[in-house]
Amino acid sequence: MKEHFDNLYLFTQIVYHGGIKAAADANQLQRSLVSRRLQDLESYIGEPLLIRSTRSCELTAMGRRLFDSVEPSVRNLSNTLVEIVDEKGSDKKTLRIAIPTALMTSPPIKKAFTQYTQQFPNVSLEIENHQDSVDMIKGMFDLQIISDSTRVPDNSYVQFSLMKYKWHFVASSEYAEKCETIDSMETLAQHKLLMNAYDSNYFDTSGLNVFQSDDLHLIGHMAESSCGIALLPIPFTLARQFQIDLVEIPCTMDFPFPVRSMNLRYPSTVYQSDHVKALIEILRVEFGKISAE
Repeated sequence: MKEHFDNLYLFTQIVYHGGIKAAADANQLQRSLVSRRLQDLESYIGEPLLIRSTRSCELTAMGRRLFDSVEPSVRNLSNTLVEIVDEKGSDKKTLRIAIPTALMTSPPIKKAFTQYTQQFPNVSLEIENHQDSVDMIKGMFDLQIISDSTRVPDNSYVQFSLMKYKWHFVASSEYAEKCETIDSMETLAQHKLLMNAYDSNYFDTSGLNVFQSDDLHLIGHMAESSCGIALLPIPFTLARQFQIDLVEIPCTMDFPFPVRSMNLRYPSTVYQSDHVKALIEILRVEFGKISAE
């Protein structure tokens, strides 16, 4: 029976990594061994599990059925063993987190990671910039912070909202003095609109003079420099992280201001280590403070 468990693990690894060679490399095994274990599993089941080609492996119907059935259990067992060995063998741990550009130096992130580093000095943090949904299993990520506007192809992860927020028009006080109330798209078109690239999906930007960036801090800096009117999250401007205060520009037209949610997601697992739980709670608290303001 142990041999079958080993074969099932390697089968899930082949699917995770997209091929026999990649799975062998990731597990530091010979390609021939991984291939032979797959053949043994197929022989035991009596049906092929993968359609092999030169560059990739595609699941058969039976392969998909088997993978969907065993993958959650294999993942939970693997995660539990890794965490237990890690905690028993050493105080040194590593967490990998994916965060969008706009949040990299935001107040809740800076406060959360400062507090976490002080509380867990032996835990190494690897923070990567990712706008899109990441394959958390293949990429070995523990957590991802992601906007609800981002498409998430895999719904098997645990996910909850850290913060819901609205947006508004802001500008420097100098620029605001020459601004009229935004009462129509024609009025808005008289100014350069500084905005996040993702917000272009919420309304028609044709006819507008637009500056787009994924970096909210750059957009805020442009607004500080009186380059135009910025469309920014209300908590972002209330955090007062700019050198000067930005002034809200009144808007009387029926403008589709986005209402967004910043979500935290992580792989579903029966066992969650204490240092991961602690970071989840710290992030929840810090983003909760922003929502309450």
